[in-house]
Amino acid sequence: MKLLLRSLPLLAVLASPPIAHAAPVDVTAGQALLFNADLTGLATPPFVSVQFDTHLEASTFTPGVDIGSWTFFTGPNGTGTAFAGGNAGLELISLSDAGFLDGVYSASFSLSAGAVRIAPTTRAEVNIGNNETAFTNSLDLNAVDVPPNGVPEPASPALALLALGGLAWSTRRRAGRAATMAPHDASRP
Repeated sequence: MKLLLRSLPLLAVLASPPIAHAAPVDVTAGQALLFNADLTGLATPPFVSVQFDTHLEASTFTPGVDIGSWTFFTGPNGTGTAFAGGNAGLELISLSDAGFLDGVYSASFSLSAGAVRIAPTTRAEVNIGNNETAFTNSLDLNAVDVPPNGVPEPASPALALLALGGLAWSTRRRAGRAATMAPHDASRP
């Protein structure tokens, strides 16, 4: 009976429902992708560690040609503290900083040259008692839409309008001064 009770946390972790597999993502030069992870549905945090696997397809990666990098954030949607994750060729990355142990984080991948195919997953290492740990099922991550770099922040259009308004005001003010300072013709009544 004691063995069964000790094994319950491990059985709960291993009995987690399988997650539908995400399709691999083709990434080309100049493209940036964001992946959100929420492992709280697989087990109860805090976790011992969190692992991130890029599932980089080796046949699509050429060292020195495909140049990119991973950045990990302690919050969703690229928020929280940022940690450099390494170059495009990395596959398995262990995230052990306390900010990741709640299981909610995000990962950003940007490729500056080349083209690769990735299918990222994540999983958590949980404490099952008696100084033993086990990993949860892997969670497939889907890319979140990231706006292109050309979208201005909301303050930019406001500043542009303020500048145009100031320019119009100063032009009108100068025109008003010029009219009042015109020489007076004495022959006119």
